[in-house]
Amino acid sequence: MQNIIFTAPFKPSGASYTKLCLWNRYIHNKSRLILTLVPAIFGIYLFATSRISYLIPLYIILMLYPVLHVLTFVFKIKKHLRFRSKADTAIAKFTIMDNGILIEREELDMYNMFHWDDFSRVVDFSEFILLYDKIKLSLVLPKSAMTDVSPSEVRDYIAKRIYKK
Repeated sequence: MQNIIFTAPFKPSGASYTKLCLWNRYIHNKSRLILTLVPAIFGIYLFATSRISYLIPLYIILMLYPVLHVLTFVFKIKKHLRFRSKADTAIAKFTIMDNGILIEREELDMYNMFHWDDFSRVVDFSEFILLYDKIKLSLVLPKSAMTDVSPSEVRDYIAKRIYKK
């Protein structure tokens, strides 16, 4: 297959970035999701079974814990977006080759080569193709920038290389 080349910002921004971070933290990471929901379940149980009325505010706080946790995380994402480095927002040229993915950010004179051994999994997420190294999100490929070839073909090509082992 010929090299697949497309140009896009190195990392997503705005609402897409927030959506990606929330998905990666809570939906993709099942153990974190469960640990976030446990205090709420415990609070609901105590609220329903307890006869001690002065502890009701504590039960309500426990029930609201997941909402507070998510809102705090969204606030951190928004703060991060305000102080992002130029390397994250720079336009990058992605070249998908037989031996890996080359990322060129010429305006910053940065070049990164990811070999297929650097990834353990590929995930097709709504607007992006996500490449993981175990549980760490290593690379985000925007589907909207893939104009010459369909994103599903790119995903399948990457999957063949990663799962070839």
